[in-house]
Amino acid sequence: MQTNGKLLDELSFEYIKKIGKILISLDGNKERTDFNRGEGTYDKIISNIKKIREQGYDGELIARMTISQDFPDLYEQVLFLINSGFDSVHWQLDAGFYKFDFDQNKFSEFVEKYNKSVSKLIDFWIDEMKRGNVLKLYPFLGISESILKNEKTKLRCGAGHSGYAITQSGKIVACPIMNCIKDFYAGDIKNSIPENLKKFSVSSPCDSCSYLDLCGGRCLYWNKSKLWPKQGDELICLTIKHLIDELEKRMLEIKKLIDDKIISIADFDYEKYFGPEIIP
Repeated sequence: MQTNGKLLDELSFEYIKKIGKILISLDGNKERTDFNRGEGTYDKIISNIKKIREQGYDGELIARMTISQDFPDLYEQVLFLINSGFDSVHWQLDAGFYKFDFDQNKFSEFVEKYNKSVSKLIDFWIDEMKRGNVLKLYPFLGISESILKNEKTKLRCGAGHSGYAITQSGKIVACPIMNCIKDFYAGDIKNSIPENLKKFSVSSPCDSCSYLDLCGGRCLYWNKSKLWPKQGDELICLTIKHLIDELEKRMLEIKKLIDDKIISIADFDYEKYFGPEIIP
């Protein structure tokens, strides 16, 4: 279940305990979350999480972070969430999805600081591995698993090839963001056969990028809509390339930890296409 977490206290625990994974929108500490989502949001969510844990909820609690251009401090906020009791974390950059919010100077500065924060977080992730703990930081987990298993990927979210959304009218679409865009209708629940659903793939420039096999194309909507200018999209891609490059640099360390049986390659397994972003 994906939720903002505000009404978890109104749902009977009889139903909550049947949900294996709960993805909750939380951007880090109180200051960060309330800035993005409104005063009082953080306290309400944390109170509800504490309540279901005390009731005995033992499913996976996943923090869904939005990283805005105003706050590149990924490392600090992820650590805060882990220390607050979340089993796992993923994040999405608030970038490339709105036509009028690109400021080249501001976003360039953000990318530089964000990339440094990603590197710092990877250092922490590897240090935890040395203690036998592979934290479920989904962007790191998904990319590293693909590298370790030498696997190529399509869109990491599954949009348009392994995962679809169903509208209230019964239309099957490539992605929830595209629920009113007819070009991305894949079928209809009344007359479509699952194996015959229309499939979608990313186009230029992603389809000719050397990082495609690990990135998958970031986001179908972003790739097709092209709401930001080329220089803006290239800056977004710099964050993805940095993330992949930094993880590839650490593969020898990770493989040695596996060889030494401190961790296992199975520790990198995760359920695909249920919601966490692998490519921010």
